[in-house]
Amino acid sequence: MRTLLLLAYIVVAVYSASLHTRDPSLDSAWEEWKITFEKQYTTQEEESSRRLVWEDTLRWTEKHNKEYKEGKHSFTVGLNEFADMKMEEFQPCSFDE
Repeated sequence: MRTLLLLAYIVVAVYSASLHTRDPSLDSAWEEWKITFEKQYTTQEEESSRRLVWEDTLRWTEKHNKEYKEGKHSFTVGLNEFADMKMEEFQPCSFDE
């Protein structure tokens, strides 16, 4: 039974990883974004994971702006220096300090 559960976990992990891979057509946009915001990563693993987050943010931005043109939103959005960060990484800030 343990072997079956372990095998199922491995299959799901491999399948999930294969669904979310880097889009090579975005290589130059990624490099330009890193230069613009002076981004440097300490390891290849960190850069790869940040790249995937950035791609998700880029896709969300493009979808939102397309919907803006369709009249679904009253504002547009763009990428900034935080585009490679997950929402969980943001800390609430206090303006009283």
